[in-house]
Amino acid sequence: MPTCQIRFRSSVAASCLHIAACRSAGLPAADDQLAAATAQPVDAVLRELESVGWPEGQALPLLASLACEFPTYRELLQRCDARLRGPGQQDDLSRLAAALAALELAVKAVAPRLAAELPLRERPLREQWEARGPGLLLYVAKQTEPQFVAESAEAVLVAPYVGGHGLAHAATNRVTFEAVLANPVAELPETVRLAWLAGQLNGELPRYVERLNAPANRELTVALAAAPPVLAAAEFVELASCNEATFALALGAWHIPVEPQTTAAVLWQWWSTYLDSATAWPIALAALEQMLAGATGNE
Repeated sequence: MPTCQIRFRSSVAASCLHIAACRSAGLPAADDQLAAATAQPVDAVLRELESVGWPEGQALPLLASLACEFPTYRELLQRCDARLRGPGQQDDLSRLAAALAALELAVKAVAPRLAAELPLRERPLREQWEARGPGLLLYVAKQTEPQFVAESAEAVLVAPYVGGHGLAHAATNRVTFEAVLANPVAELPETVRLAWLAGQLNGELPRYVERLNAPANRELTVALAAAPPVLAAAEFVELASCNEATFALALGAWHIPVEPQTTAAVLWQWWSTYLDSATAWPIALAALEQMLAGATGNE
């Protein structure tokens, strides 16, 4: 059974888009200076996104996941436009490109050495991942099914705006990952968080998508479903515990937009039932979607 191979890279541009995505999502900033310096530039970016008709909840994560590929914001925006709306007539993206450039200047004013610091932050994380990460995901694949775990992926290290956060980008097979220097939550090492993010990347495969009825909540369902097997794997290698309390801790620490205690109870019931049954993983995902809808009254 193959294990997931992760390539690490870093990006100042991705850091800027990550900051914008976090602010747009209302996430708390751990670095008050960085938050203050980027507040107005991010708001300008959001206004320009609206002016070109891009939904910020969709566009900002896509831009963050693509930013490491392009040397200029204009090229990045052109690629994003093609992905969001398909080939054809493009709007004038120059004002949005200028707003992103201004955001980068604001980030560099606070963190002038960010481009040099991010690769230095990579080494300890990469070493920890190489020691434990492949084993974590191998265990996840055994607990779920091999198709659920990507064979390879990229982790793009970004500035730690929230102080321990990341996003999974299934469309580009990448995660953006805040390069913190220490575990923000001692009970949940960063290696486990990275495994959880990487474990979501195959969630858009047809075998899973075709079982889910609510496209708007698909990413959330996959993110929640990935947490129990990852925590079970972490318990197996003695990195973390796997129980309802740890589920609740992870939901909060990983900034999943749910009520931690209520959702942890649903997850624990679902995971316990799954382990006691012979249910195929795609069917288990559909069952989780239904249980979550019932718990929130959105059936």
